[in-house]
Amino acid sequence: MIIEADNLDDLYREAISKTLSSGRRSFPRGLGSVEITAVRLELPPQSRVPVVRNLGRKLNYAFGAVETVQYLDGDFDLNRLAHYNRRAPELMTEEGAYGPRISVPLWACVAKLKKDRWSRQAVIPVHRTSDLSADSDVPCTLSLQFLLRGEALDLIATMRSNDLAWGFPYDAMAFCFLQHVAAAALSVAPGRYVHQVGSLHAYDSTSPLLTKTAESADGDGPDYGTADRLDETFARSAAEEFLKRERTSRVGLPVESHGLPDPFGKMLEQVAEWNLRRRERDAANS
Repeated sequence: MIIEADNLDDLYREAISKTLSSGRRSFPRGLGSVEITAVRLELPPQSRVPVVRNLGRKLNYAFGAVETVQYLDGDFDLNRLAHYNRRAPELMTEEGAYGPRISVPLWACVAKLKKDRWSRQAVIPVHRTSDLSADSDVPCTLSLQFLLRGEALDLIATMRSNDLAWGFPYDAMAFCFLQHVAAAALSVAPGRYVHQVGSLHAYDSTSPLLTKTAESADGDGPDYGTADRLDETFARSAAEEFLKRERTSRVGLPVESHGLPDPFGKMLEQVAEWNLRRRERDAANS
């Protein structure tokens, strides 16, 4: 099955609708779900870093921002992630973390494409043979392949599995972010984003949330801007500075996004706002 849309919100709604209406029953680990298999979701080139803004699926943008920048930085800090998502310790481990698997290969892909713009070898192999014997936190992503065609950088994300409620929106935003950063480092525009999945599914427990999402309009989510001012050195230093300022915000001190290029600056604003709201809630409940 092929699902196409002009923007990420429409693509998300269409993927949910197709899965809920025509998915087949499946019971991995005894959990009821519906799934469609061998599906390809595709976005045309996006001038700005795509964000899901659906009013029915209110995403945790602070968590998504921190997780995504950790991918780029090569870091995995479970305490940091748990601050923004209390379920993180249940779902994530250092063994399955994406940051250590993605960061170094990402820049190797950029270097390969600088050397041979037509290369078909710019691939980040996320899944490892050792994952076959793991009991939990097996990466859903198999690989990320960058193809430089014309003056645009396409990205093909290949997933063994993708949960529509908790996985797809964060994965798509994170991988599109990496695509935009890599394109900027190559001084080209971001091209198509292709998200191909072995099993795209919705668990029964999340069907009400996803039904609401499919019927909801877009809201006023964040605008992360573009990444066109970045080169590799600037992107690396921006990721480090983002995480440094995030740590300052997390302990209750004020931070500013001044000096951080987009999309890092806009993402830091989401983090700072989230921490401010949390402190206000804690103060009101004390």
